[in-house]
Order: sequence, then C-alpha cells, then structure tokens
Amino acid sequence: MNLELLPRLDTKKQGFPWDEESNVSLYEGRQYPKLSIVVPSYNQGHFIEETLRCILLQNYPNLELIIIDGGSTDNTVEILKSYDDFIDFWISEKDEGQSDAINKGLKRATGDWLAFMNSDDGYLKDAFANIFSEISNEVDFIYGNQGYVVKTMQDAQLRISKNIYPLSVSKLLRFFKDVNNIIPSQSVFFSRKLMDKIGLYDQELHYGMDFDWYVRAALTIPKTHFTDFPTFFYRLDEHAKTAKYHWRGFYEVVAIARKYAKYLSKFDQKRLEEEVAYDIQLRSVFSDGKATNFTTFKDWFLSSPRDAIK
Repeated sequence: MNLELLPRLDTKKQGFPWDEESNVSLYEGRQYPKLSIVVPSYNQGHFIEETLRCILLQNYPNLELIIIDGGSTDNTVEILKSYDDFIDFWISEKDEGQSDAINKGLKRATGDWLAFMNSDDGYLKDAFANIFSEISNEVDFIYGNQGYVVKTMQDAQLRISKNIYPLSVSKLLRFFKDVNNIIPSQSVFFSRKLMDKIGLYDQELHYGMDFDWYVRAALTIPKTHFTDFPTFFYRLDEHAKTAKYHWRGFYEVVAIARKYAKYLSKFDQKRLEEEVAYDIQLRSVFSDGKATNFTTFKDWFLSSPRDAIK
C-alpha cells in the first residue's frame, strides 16, 4: 500500500505508521497466506487511526481488515468512514462486549490466519514481514514475548514475558500470578484450522477470554512458532481495560485457572491452589491501605504458604 494513498486525520504525529511504512521488498519471493485482522472497538477515537494505519502500513500482500465497533459515541465512526476504502468490513452497533465483538469479526473473517488487535494498541514496523516470512505450513499458533508498553510512543518501554515459552498449560494457569506468564494477545496469530478445532472466544468472559482461549489451544498441543523480538505495542493508561482489572478481572482469571487445573498433576493442582490463596491474601492486604500497617503485613506474610511465595 502506498503511504500517500491513505487518508490522514491526525497530521501532527511522526514515524511509523504516520510518515513511515513497512518495507514492501521484505515480502518479495514467496506467496503469503491470507491474514484476517479483527479490531474490536468502543470509544477509542483517540487511538484507532493509529491502530488502522499500523495494520494497513504493514503492506502485507494478502490482508483482510475487519472492524467491529460497539456503537461508539465519540469520533470513531468518522475515522472509520475516512478509511472506508481500505477496510474490508466495518460495522458500528451495540454488542455484548469485547469477546462478542471479536467473535463477530472472526465469524466474518475469511483468512487462513487470524488475529485480533485492540483499537488502542498496534503492531510495530515490519512485524508481519518478519513473522510470516519464517513460518512453515505445519504451524498453527504464533506468539511472542516482547512488546512496548506506552502512553505515547515517545515514552515506550520494552516489556518481556519471560515464562511463556515453550507453550505450557501449567505456565498459562499462573496468568493471575505474574505478568511473565501472560501471552500478550497483541503478539498472537492462529490458523483457521486451530480455530475450527477449539472454537471462538467465551463471550461470558470480559477480562480473561484470551487467556481461556490460549489454554484451550495449548491443550491441543499445536505446532507453535515463537518470536523473541518486539512486534507490538500496547497502551496501559487509565482508559485501558487492563488498568481497571483489580478484583473483578482477578477473580475471573482465577476461575479460569481452577477450571483447567484438572489437566495438571495432583501436586501442581495443590500448588496452584496455594498460589491462588496467597494472591487473594496479598491483594487484600494491599487494598485500602492495609499494608501501611507493618504488623498487619508481617502477620499476613508469616501466615502465607511457603511454597506459594517461591
């Protein structure tokens, strides 16, 4: 895609994907599978243009872009209309939340490979070229461990999930405990064959739907491709859903961990439950300023399961 062909509503920003694009020559010499990217969106008009551009300006030669907006009341629809010629399908209507929006998009997608990208996050320059020039036909699940957390791209900091390779149900079920066990959804691409095998996202889940899906995927023991270089960025500010995670999100992912604990050994099941109990106590102590009382903190720490602290 020619950079000059795209509309541009925000004229102030610089760098990729504003006045730079991915290198088209990186795709030369081979056929590329059709890739469908689904973007669930709701009132992210401040960011969605950047998300659209960082997908389109990957210059991937066989791309399908689908936007499922939940009836935004900000300027999102205006932006989508401006980019209408470059989006394969978009709709703006009330939905049942992010999981529902992702599923709507996946049902419409026709790609051999699929992914979803949040409407306030995005891919880094040349990400698609670097990933899809390396994979073999046997691969079903692509994921990575490095990306940038940002408020603006100028203050970006590299974040690495250190405990997600190789793909392991036991590691994934510790999602609630440590960010090092979290597969960044922005790094994930999966084959249509894998989606057909395990199904869509659970629409009852609002914080851990990706975590639940990855566990289901891991249980099938898919052929994976792991990338250990930065491919994405995501925002962590007061508007992000992850910033509002706290108790509700925590209990949702704990329930998911307990649901799939039956696939672990008896020893690992016991260890997981100890870790859950530890984290519940830890969150309780640190909520509402309780940890400012050293005696309260000391009593909690000394009563915590030793194995769970390791």
